[in-house]
Amino acid sequence: MSLSFSYPAWFLILCVLLGILYAGILYYKDRSYADVQGSQRWFLPLMTFLRWAGATLIAALLLAPFLKTIHTEEQRPYIIIAQDRSQSIARALKGEDSTSLRAGLEQLTTALSEKYKVETYSFDDQLNEKFDFSFPGKATDLSAVTSELYNRYNNQNIGAVIMATDGIYNQGSNPLYMSEQLNVPIYAIALGDTTPYKDIKVEKVLHNNIVYLGDKFTIRADMSGYNSSGAHTVLSVNKGKGNSNKLYSNEISINKNNFVQSEDIIIETTAVGVQAYTISLSAIEGELTTQNNSKTIYVEVLEGRQNVLILAASPSPDIAALRKAIDRGKNYVTEEKLASEFNGSIAAYDMIILHGLPTAAQNCESILTQAEKNNISILYIITSQTSINLLNTHQDLLKINNPGNAFNDVKPLMPTDFSLFSISDGLREAMTYMPPLKSRFAEYANGNNGEVLLAQKIGQVSTNFPLLSFRKTPTHKIAIIAGEGIWLWRMYDYMKFGTFDHIDELLEKTVQYLSIKEDRRKFRATTPQSIYRENEKVSFDAELYNDSYELINEPDARLLIKDAQGKEYPYVFSRTSNAYELNTGILPVNEYSFTAKTNYGGKELTSSGQFTVRELQLETTQTTADHNLLLNLAKKSGGELLSPDDIANIENKINARTDIKPVLYSSTENNAVINLKWIFFFLLALLCIEWFLRKFLGGL
Repeated sequence: MSLSFSYPAWFLILCVLLGILYAGILYYKDRSYADVQGSQRWFLPLMTFLRWAGATLIAALLLAPFLKTIHTEEQRPYIIIAQDRSQSIARALKGEDSTSLRAGLEQLTTALSEKYKVETYSFDDQLNEKFDFSFPGKATDLSAVTSELYNRYNNQNIGAVIMATDGIYNQGSNPLYMSEQLNVPIYAIALGDTTPYKDIKVEKVLHNNIVYLGDKFTIRADMSGYNSSGAHTVLSVNKGKGNSNKLYSNEISINKNNFVQSEDIIIETTAVGVQAYTISLSAIEGELTTQNNSKTIYVEVLEGRQNVLILAASPSPDIAALRKAIDRGKNYVTEEKLASEFNGSIAAYDMIILHGLPTAAQNCESILTQAEKNNISILYIITSQTSINLLNTHQDLLKINNPGNAFNDVKPLMPTDFSLFSISDGLREAMTYMPPLKSRFAEYANGNNGEVLLAQKIGQVSTNFPLLSFRKTPTHKIAIIAGEGIWLWRMYDYMKFGTFDHIDELLEKTVQYLSIKEDRRKFRATTPQSIYRENEKVSFDAELYNDSYELINEPDARLLIKDAQGKEYPYVFSRTSNAYELNTGILPVNEYSFTAKTNYGGKELTSSGQFTVRELQLETTQTTADHNLLLNLAKKSGGELLSPDDIANIENKINARTDIKPVLYSSTENNAVINLKWIFFFLLALLCIEWFLRKFLGGL
């Protein structure tokens, strides 16, 4: 502990002199005590000293002195013991081996706790508190484990990590790259068997996640075999999880011990919804396990694509750019026509794009009438051929006043208050670099309830003139791009960023918003995914609208989930600010239907749907332990690879290291002297004693 001052310490001399001056003037210039005689005169030096001490102390406190205290704390090193709880460990350790591993790790924990701070974990695809020898893990992600340990113990005194695992990982990146974050020795306890047994398996299945009813799609099955030369198996594809509805079968001859083969199977869709397909290999004699002989995939079959018609006044590179962007989405079928050649029915389309239309020669009256009658959304793109007067007549989203024959070069500005659909940060940045479009010289005014996604920047002047705006009418939606030259945006996107993704996102989301039919149901419940993995939590959202189509959530909303066997799971929605939400947690692998209900205005409103929880089969893919990975991990970190029989020796190995030692942490605490209570009472005592003596001697 030491005393410091906020001002130079030599100021204390001034405080002492000030006290002397004050006491001297008070007692040696004052004649009040001239009559004091005898032994009582000895009180005068004492009172002078008390006044000097009090004045000096008060003056010194004005220098803001503080006491500096240094605290030193010793932190013992952390030793982290992490145990793999994935299903591959359960397959490798049986009975006595599992019991021996558990006893060994628990004894090691107890022994190390005498000298170190020991933290125990189990892991699969994430880090979990405490050991777990039930081995429920469906996947293993070693890189996520090391990354989580780094996040938890960054800047802490970690001595070593002890990891009991088989080296198999089936999610995340290679743990060798992530172990550098920890920068501590890793002692790997190698579990499992590295001997390759006779085994065949379906390695990987590649397929489309979304297909359309009546289409054919390809399933590619990658197969492998180990120590199985001369065996025969049958590759089959069945609809559903069983073997009752076989769609494909083919005998496979295994001609070498390290066998690899791929096969393409073409399947035709026949039903709408989430469809399950099981790809399997029949078992061979002497096979170690048959759990990896099959994989079940899930494909969402949609009823049909949305049809988009591009009508143009004349050929333009904009049309090719639009089509390429729209065709990237698998949900659309695009058709392009010149307006002079089109004589079909508008009713067959979900939305139309009018490029340069209407013109003086083609007023598009019939097309626009049919579009309004059939609730078909429209995207207008204004070009040099567009008749501004006719355009103003046909829509009220954008009013163009005093149009001239000249054109401005306008660059896009993206406001921050657009809310109809989300815009990525990448697109926002990319739009700042885009070249200008050609826009008619005129005065632009945003019309009835329009939302502006892009505004016009003319030269260096930022305006509120809309460049791309949207409006939703009671029957359909309208959007207007007030300029031509979109193809330049797409080309510049590739030149600047090496991709078409940014402009394609803009065009695709525009088309997606316009083409989706408005859901006019007053109560609707949805789940964000139609297919969940078995380790994913299932969630739902629900919305209730009043007669004015305002969101409300006064009445209770309930949800009933039913699996394929008829088992029911009832829930009650939680309220958000103006809607409903529900998280059911993890559900068993199965196919489910759901029905949401609420009562409003004396009527029961319902909304229903389907979803599937699919099985994770990652832990059955690899049956051979990867001790080579563990060896490299241990060597790279400065640790060691050990067998389960060496667990008892780990304590001695850690104790023998000189780099695992306690760390001393120092902290400084500053306390103002004026805050010390005894200072106040000491000063009070000085002044009180002096006052008492003054009164005793008859002074003032």
